[in-house]
Amino acid sequence: STISANNTTSNPLYPYIMPNWCSNSLTVEGSSDSICKIYEGLQEDNAFEALIGKDPSFAENDWYSHNCSRYGTKWDIGALEPEASVEMTSDTSLSASFDTAWSPPIAFVKHLCKKYKVSATIEYNECGNDFAGRCSFDKTGGTISEEEYEYHEGLYIFDRQAWFDGELEWAMENAHERKLTDEQFVEEYASFMTEEDKQYITKEYQEYREDRQP
Repeated sequence: STISANNTTSNPLYPYIMPNWCSNSLTVEGSSDSICKIYEGLQEDNAFEALIGKDPSFAENDWYSHNCSRYGTKWDIGALEPEASVEMTSDTSLSASFDTAWSPPIAFVKHLCKKYKVSATIEYNECGNDFAGRCSFDKTGGTISEEEYEYHEGLYIFDRQAWFDGELEWAMENAHERKLTDEQFVEEYASFMTEEDKQYITKEYQEYREDRQP
């Protein structure tokens, strides 16, 4: 099943502690009128509420449960910066990137699709709880497809270069501290990669270890 606030925040202390941050990349397609409204809404403070509103049953003393149910995450998000965090990619499409607390805003995206009659895809990853995924929804909010992975595999699949730029150095450092062999390194951090990439990171790891020999 898709990662949600309900299955990543079962700890009753979660409303009161600082969260891990889930990185999200959202693409939306629809009529020019709908895309303009969503683009403008994402530039509002409390963008989720601006776009789909609160549930009629909202109560201040139960804000956490409401947000998890309505948006799929602990908190709403602030205004996104045009061109940097939200961009009109055409008259009928936009892309946005933002972080959410603990989990991806799957419920928000479903409500968004249904209300504005748009289709959308969200890709997400969160290293602390070791998950990543991609979900696509149609103009009724119905699920078209969903994929779930562990963090490293998902990041590699969705953005291969981001894995090499952001994770390879950490992976080599961690493996070196644990004295992993080349084979163990590949098995733990690269079992999902192409053979060419496995060979590349094996070579990088060998050089990393050689540079640190006394």
